[in-house]
Amino acid sequence: MRRGLAVVVLMLWSARASAADYVNDPLTAPGFAGRGQSGGAFSPSGWTTTGDTDTVWYELADALETASVEYEVSGVSVGGSLVGADHDVLCVYQATTGSTEPSPYAPDFRNNDFKVFTRIFGTAEPGRGGAIKVELHICPRGAPWHHDTPCPDTCYTGGLAYANGSDKDIGWDPAKTYRMGLRWGAGKMILSRDGADLSTIAYTGTYAPQPVRVRLGSPRHKVGSTEAMPKGLTFKNLKVTGTAGTMTKTCGAPVVPDAGPTVDTGAPDASTSSELDVLQDVTVDGNISGVSPDVNDLATGVSNEAILLMFPAVSGTVKRAILRMHTTSSPSAAGGSGGVHAVSDTSWSETTVTWATKPAWGATKIGPERSVDPDQDVEWDVTSLVAGGTRAFAIVSTDSNGSHYLSKEADKARAPKLRLELGPPSTTPDASVPDDASRQDASTPDAGAPSDGSAGGFLNDERAEEGCGCRAPRTSSTPPWPWLALPLLLLRRSLRRSLRRRQSSIGA
Repeated sequence: MRRGLAVVVLMLWSARASAADYVNDPLTAPGFAGRGQSGGAFSPSGWTTTGDTDTVWYELADALETASVEYEVSGVSVGGSLVGADHDVLCVYQATTGSTEPSPYAPDFRNNDFKVFTRIFGTAEPGRGGAIKVELHICPRGAPWHHDTPCPDTCYTGGLAYANGSDKDIGWDPAKTYRMGLRWGAGKMILSRDGADLSTIAYTGTYAPQPVRVRLGSPRHKVGSTEAMPKGLTFKNLKVTGTAGTMTKTCGAPVVPDAGPTVDTGAPDASTSSELDVLQDVTVDGNISGVSPDVNDLATGVSNEAILLMFPAVSGTVKRAILRMHTTSSPSAAGGSGGVHAVSDTSWSETTVTWATKPAWGATKIGPERSVDPDQDVEWDVTSLVAGGTRAFAIVSTDSNGSHYLSKEADKARAPKLRLELGPPSTTPDASVPDDASRQDASTPDAGAPSDGSAGGFLNDERAEEGCGCRAPRTSSTPPWPWLALPLLLLRRSLRRSLRRRQSSIGA
């Protein structure tokens, strides 16, 4: 009986844990249950794209912690179908509150809390035509599942990865049919072609939006002049397989217990906030011999291109420091955000610095590098750098398809800013200035000085370990503990003797 029950339980567990087919669409007919479509032409060969914004989509109700999306595609050709800049062929993202497909680019998709896409570059991206990458953005902050404010570093996970680690053409034959795949689970997002993994992004937690939308094509197409669905591609046999799980938890602010009504002590707020404007901002570019001629654009992306920033010196105790920049409205602004590195040398000038004369920056990168879009705020938490005295930074991208930001000359209001939260100065007493308790002639002994060598007249209180910093006064008289202990000891002995007598009488 037990063996039979175990078999039943095992079968139920296996059925629950096994992947299920959510979509199995041959893409050969206009009508298919659960599919939405706009543009393109259906035939026995598949769905063929004919316009820049052609798209098909599916919405799945379950949260798929582990899943794969596969499809066949033919007609891919650099200089043939791939003639734009960014061709986002596949997108997976959270269905935002109250939205319907085809979903708009902004804000639903651009600022989506769960967004992953594969992008093939065309000839409008010099040197990158035929390259393909996958980008992942996870920042689950709750309904409506798209947010205009930058994602905090503590909430963000994701990244980007090029096929075979290179931003070069991976080779496409328009006469060949490729089986493309995107799968996720166990902290990895993997892009594949014909069964071979091309690139992998590691992420923390889970990627499980709910409901999730799967889309051939992208809401970003035709936002600019060079973003489009490639024309002449033929798709067929799209399949979505997954294992239902639990939607990824949001990463909102922690709940702070109510401390009761606030008592006004008359003291000013110990913390202050301020915002510093950038003093100097410039692109250093190894592709040119002199100073970057474009003072309005701050660019980072290729291996020999970076952004240098310098701010005024910061005084006070730094509790938090956020570096904020804003991408330009140009389509070329979309790409990798870059990471922040400390620059200790502040002798450079934006009017004279070149790639050859640039200051060195630290090897440690602050903040995750993420995918950004045009006309978007981007933030990095640089508290550790600013608290250590850093006031100059380098923005360096590992993505050759990097980003472009507004300089102070282009838009002072949206130029680089350093937002600060400053705390009160340190309350640690200066060892060179005696406090009130020790302002006595060193030749005069302290009547209450303890024999253990600690500060005369004071005893460290254990509350100091909790941040109170309090000290309890030590009395100068001799503690009475020995005299109290003696009567207690005598009473204990008397009780023991009485107990022995009673046990002896019982035994007799």
